[in-house]
Amino acid sequence: MSSFRIKFVTKQEKYAIPSLPYELSSSAGGKELNALINAVLSESNAEWNPLEFDFLIFDQLLKDTIEEHLNDVFAKTGEVISSENELIVEYIVKEPTPEAFNSLLNDDWVSCIHTNDTLIINGCYDGLINIWLTNGQHLISIPAHGSPVKDVCFVLEQSLSEAGIAFEDDDYMFMSASHDENIILWKFNVNSKEVDCLNVFRGHERSVDCIALNNDILASGSFDNRIKIWSLSNKEKNSESRDNSKTKKKADSTEEEMENITRTPLFTMGGHSEAVTDIAWLTDSNSNDVVDLASCSMDNTIRLWDIEVGKEKSTLSGSKAFLAMDFSVLNRCLITGSCDRHIRLWDPRSNEGSLVKSVFTNHQGWVSSICWSKTKEHLFISGGYDNYVKQWDTRCQKAPLYDLIGHNDKVLAVDWSNPRYIISGASDNHMRIFQVKDNNE
Repeated sequence: MSSFRIKFVTKQEKYAIPSLPYELSSSAGGKELNALINAVLSESNAEWNPLEFDFLIFDQLLKDTIEEHLNDVFAKTGEVISSENELIVEYIVKEPTPEAFNSLLNDDWVSCIHTNDTLIINGCYDGLINIWLTNGQHLISIPAHGSPVKDVCFVLEQSLSEAGIAFEDDDYMFMSASHDENIILWKFNVNSKEVDCLNVFRGHERSVDCIALNNDILASGSFDNRIKIWSLSNKEKNSESRDNSKTKKKADSTEEEMENITRTPLFTMGGHSEAVTDIAWLTDSNSNDVVDLASCSMDNTIRLWDIEVGKEKSTLSGSKAFLAMDFSVLNRCLITGSCDRHIRLWDPRSNEGSLVKSVFTNHQGWVSSICWSKTKEHLFISGGYDNYVKQWDTRCQKAPLYDLIGHNDKVLAVDWSNPRYIISGASDNHMRIFQVKDNNE
């Protein structure tokens, strides 16, 4: 069996070892490399407590032996790595296993979730929206819709300011979309537990399955095959509302009262031939300016839209219906989940080769929900009809980092908006919370 001269490097300076070559057999794997790194670190620190590291060779996580890993590199790139060359291996502290923290029972299927620093909101098939503290304490159930709630999202302070919507320090704004064809903007006061319906967005002709906010602009996708663009700051209605205080409508407002706060879309975009299942704004990490809007559909396509002119820019085709999509401002890539059980990583900026950069296959059912980490560019989570939530690293296509178990029926929603918590909802009526520790802790 051949051997390699290996030079270890790390970007985590406190775990750096001397820059010397080490001779290792090509049959060595992560276990042997871990033992070596910990042994060297313990030589210079008598109080060293062993850590578990992951290893990157040619920007891919080592999951097999060095020889098997390099054979995979050759199969993908055609690049032959000789044992005569010095092999550069980067090591990083292994991502800790997310720990089961709480399981919260709802009255019906949990179909959508969003989290901020303090609260969790979820929507259910019975039309209720539940608000919880991140520690699992239930605050309120809101009879928000007469049909299943399909999406929820918090409204950021920046969006409220740009829309000219007044709010207090203990107010939280969020939006919900439903099978009843409506989208509603809500205000919730965490101290008084008072809930106000501020606006109803009407215009879709079938279930509204997805919403996404960018500043004060809202995009929505529906089973009517359409995407609609809305403004939170309808000046005429906002002015009227501020003058006569008609914005404060309770959740049990009559239909006549609701008509006074109804919003209509700025414009509608058609192009999909089947239901729009998810949408995402493609924004720049520096300026947060909108580049494009992306949508995915049951028609097996992803479409990119120019919002400035309200027209389609390009179409990306898949083999099966797309069910979920998310965009990362950290790496500027899209991930999608499909009915074919595959997760695909897309680079919409790519001008050469395939736009699909990686495929991740491990779910045994439809991939129904997907979400990037907001702090670590390589990590994302997925939920599937196989009852599993999975945590992934884009540098390893062979298998997920972790399977997060506990659901007894298909997973319908996952969220990682708060870096400390991975949250999932399923048709077993449970919302599960997994606590995520920082690997530097």
